[in-house]
Amino acid sequence: MPGNFCKQPGLQFKKVNVVFFTIIVPTFNSEKDIRTCLMSILHQKHPHCEIIVQDGGSTDRTGEIVEEIKQLYPSRSIILNREKDTGIYNAMNRAAEKAAGEWLYFLGSDDSLYNDEVLSTIAGIIRKHKGLDMVYGNVLRIHSKEVHMGKFNFEKLLANNICHQSIFVSKRAFLQCGPYNEAFLACADWSFNIKLFKNKAKVKYVDMIVANYNEEGFSNSYWDTPFFNLLDEERKAYYKKWPNYLLSLGRRAINKAGRVAASALMKKKTA
Repeated sequence: MPGNFCKQPGLQFKKVNVVFFTIIVPTFNSEKDIRTCLMSILHQKHPHCEIIVQDGGSTDRTGEIVEEIKQLYPSRSIILNREKDTGIYNAMNRAAEKAAGEWLYFLGSDDSLYNDEVLSTIAGIIRKHKGLDMVYGNVLRIHSKEVHMGKFNFEKLLANNICHQSIFVSKRAFLQCGPYNEAFLACADWSFNIKLFKNKAKVKYVDMIVANYNEEGFSNSYWDTPFFNLLDEERKAYYKKWPNYLLSLGRRAINKAGRVAASALMKKKTA
């Protein structure tokens, strides 16, 4: 199969009492932004979630700030895991292994939920549309103020990624198509999305802004060569069928134009 995105074994999730959402926030020296990030979650009108802060060994006040917030919100499930990781996707996978929620959401420590109704809106969509594997919306880029980037199909996904900050994925789907492939240092979430779409996952787009997204992070500055090599294979496999497809479209257009012309001629003769 072109572009083998499915090389790693599926995660085995810890069997604990189910919480609706698990929001995973990977951190490393994030003292500048972590408070804003966490407060955007804690202020949600839908409180049924756990928060896992997966810290990769911060040397600043990140951990202290998280502990302070835990003290301020003792009734909320805020888990701080401090352990070395090998990168952001390793941190995400480690946290996902511990997730208790039916739905997973990965939020960067320098990002934040857009407003206090995000979780309640997504929860409503999930309840209304049974059997979904993924629900996604848009993000607002913090610096450019642009909204990224609408509804996707497979072709669009081969050109651009859906920001993981806009995606809620069921734990079931993550178990089946994940974990994130840690060989891809900057684009493992893109490869995961491609796997979901190729495997005909049940995906729902919601025209709403999910998160404020810092577009100047690592993934936008690092060229992930192993991933893009495989992405090129996927593109070649997909587009090689296009010449015949375009030819068939051309023939259909000519036939339609001929039928329209013939009909107009008949009407003129009988007028």
